[in-house]
Amino acid sequence: MGSSPTKMIPVCTNELMQQPVSVYVPLESLTEPVVRSIISVTTSSYELNMNYSQRTLLMFLLAIDEKLQQIENKTDTAEQISDESIIQHAKNVRQWLVYNNKEPLNWDELRKIYNKMTKQEYNSLANYFGVKDAVPYFELTMRTVSCS
Repeated sequence: MGSSPTKMIPVCTNELMQQPVSVYVPLESLTEPVVRSIISVTTSSYELNMNYSQRTLLMFLLAIDEKLQQIENKTDTAEQISDESIIQHAKNVRQWLVYNNKEPLNWDELRKIYNKMTKQEYNSLANYFGVKDAVPYFELTMRTVSCS
């Protein structure tokens, strides 16, 4: 008789993981301590942690680089940015994007690490027990004897 409402099934995509540029970068809010902190966390270890925070910050760092490239390219072309303060702040942020030894970040290497991290999954239970896969950890297999 009546029509039943169709239930929407959520679809999860990995769009953000594959395209860090889709992350919003509040460029005007970035300060040197914030940028240095992000670099410190993302370059301290390249192993995936259990809450994916390092991968998230690495994604953000790559998005910062992409945003800066967009601004730098627009200042070189006819689509110039009129706000000089944005251009100057972008130059400052670019100068902050260095390792502790003042060497520029190796963006190709960081992208490779990020791509590797997007393919990894962290199973905290499996890691805790030192096994490859802890699923299904709660099922026990018991042999039974039938007495009929």
